[in-house]
Amino acid sequence: MKIYSFPYSLPSYRARLAASLMGYDYDVATVDISKGQQNSDTYLKVNPLGKIPSLVDESVTVGDSLAIIRYLARKSDNTHWYPDTNIELAAKIDILLSMVANELFDSVEKGRLIKTFKMFSEDGLADCDLLAHGLLTLFNDNLSNSKYLVGDVPTIADIAVLSTLLYMDEAGLSTQKYTNVFRWIEDMKKLSGFIEPVKL
Repeated sequence: MKIYSFPYSLPSYRARLAASLMGYDYDVATVDISKGQQNSDTYLKVNPLGKIPSLVDESVTVGDSLAIIRYLARKSDNTHWYPDTNIELAAKIDILLSMVANELFDSVEKGRLIKTFKMFSEDGLADCDLLAHGLLTLFNDNLSNSKYLVGDVPTIADIAVLSTLLYMDEAGLSTQKYTNVFRWIEDMKKLSGFIEPVKL
C-alpha cells in the first residue's frame, strides 16, 4: 500500500492518519506540489486529476482523502470505523463527512490558506472564524452525550473532523473554550497509531 502525499497538505495528512489509526502498513511517496509535481506525467498516471492524496493498494487506486478513508475502513477488519450495514449510524457518519468537505473546508482549511499560506485576502478571515465556531459549538454539544462524534467508538467521521481541527492554529482559531471538543481531541491523540500533522 502506498499513499502519495505532500507533508503540509491537510487532505494528505487525513489519509495518512486514517491508515495509521487502522493499523495498515504503508509507504509514503512525496509529491511536492510546491514544485508542481502533481502535474508530472508520472503522477498523472496515478491520478489523472493531478490531486493529492492518492492511495494505491495492489490493483486499486483511490483519489480524494474522504474516498480513501472510506476505502480503508471498508477494507479493515474493524467494522466500527464505518459500519455501513447500520444505515442510521452510516448516515450520521456521512453527514459529518459532507460537513468536512464543505463547511469545515470553508472555515478551517480556507482560514489556513488565508492566514498561513497567504493565498487569499484576509478580508475572508472573519467569515471563516464565524463558520468555524458555529461548527465547534455543534460538535461540542454532540460530544456532551458521547465519547466520540457518533457514539462510543471512533469512526471515520472522527478521523475526518480531527484531521481538520488539528490545523486550527494555522487558521488562527482555537478549540480551548470548547471543553468537550478539547477532551475529544486529547482522547483521539491517545489512540494507537495516532500521528501528528506536519505544520509550517
